[in-house]
Amino acid sequence: MVAHVSAHGHDLAATLHALDALGEQARGVAILAADTTDAELNSLHERGIRGVRLSSAYGTDTPINLINVQRWAERVGPRGWHIAMWPGSAEELSLLRSLAPGLHAPLVIDHLANHAWQPEAGLEQPGFGELLRLLDTGRVWLKVSGMARASTLGYPWPDLQPYVQRLLTEYPERVIWASDWPHVGLWDSPMPACHELINWLDDFNLSEQQRQALWVSNPEKLYGFEAMPRT
Repeated sequence: MVAHVSAHGHDLAATLHALDALGEQARGVAILAADTTDAELNSLHERGIRGVRLSSAYGTDTPINLINVQRWAERVGPRGWHIAMWPGSAEELSLLRSLAPGLHAPLVIDHLANHAWQPEAGLEQPGFGELLRLLDTGRVWLKVSGMARASTLGYPWPDLQPYVQRLLTEYPERVIWASDWPHVGLWDSPMPACHELINWLDDFNLSEQQRQALWVSNPEKLYGFEAMPRT
């Protein structure tokens, strides 16, 4: 799965090139302008796009607000797409919680929603509570990603472990793993290695069923991958 990088803005050339090279089982998420036509959405679907990203970081067309979330849900939901976003506050999580049950498209929250809560503030902090309530709607997926962005302590990110343990334990059917590669804009923390991002999850003693959900069955459902044979 290829998530279109924010640094490229609305220029999808690199993402579409990657999807074409990877083949028909590849999937992608795009940043789209408000005036994207239905014909363009159909073409993007054929090439593997299955979601649209929202964030004020991507330009004036894509902030997270009621109008944008509802408009894009109506446009992409019937195509089986989702809306991906990286909320910037607990207030944005609260807005999404109020909208999620009635939307035509599921929501995907990037990077543990790490702008909405702080590792040092504890499990009972309002922002983390909003994230849990958002997941309780059953209409939201959470990416276990961006640990280097959220942690203030560095690898193996011990300050994040209580939060991720709770998320993996209580919401095994709503989480998916993502690498966040190539880690753009990560200036103040050491660049993570992909093997660290995977091996770190060994600390959580996941069952085989939880591992299958995180890395296989949940992504299959979300992105519309054909089910892979189990051995």
